[in-house]
Amino acid sequence: GDTTVCFPPIFENCILFTMVMTHRTKWHPSIALNGKFPKLVALKISLENLEIVPQIQSFLDSVSGTLRMLFIEMGFRAKDHAQSSDSDAPLFSLRLPPHLQILSIYCAEDM
Repeated sequence: GDTTVCFPPIFENCILFTMVMTHRTKWHPSIALNGKFPKLVALKISLENLEIVPQIQSFLDSVSGTLRMLFIEMGFRAKDHAQSSDSDAPLFSLRLPPHLQILSIYCAEDM
């Protein structure tokens, strides 16, 4: 028989997912979340590491058809990530899913 194990599995009935990414978190290529949450309605992200924003964007894109609530907690200091002296330049940007009904953004540190 087939003994292939897929990680993570497909969570067919999951409607709420929480993701905590600390400043020490590295996104390992084997963690493939896209397409694993076909009914996801609510997502909470705690983000401290700006290096994983592209993976977060990819995940948001993969759930954009069903996601209605997005809660983002940012736990980093903007001045620690300044890329230039231009204070108007964004540190990062995220495309939000088109059907969001609730959006909550919390900045935990002194931005």
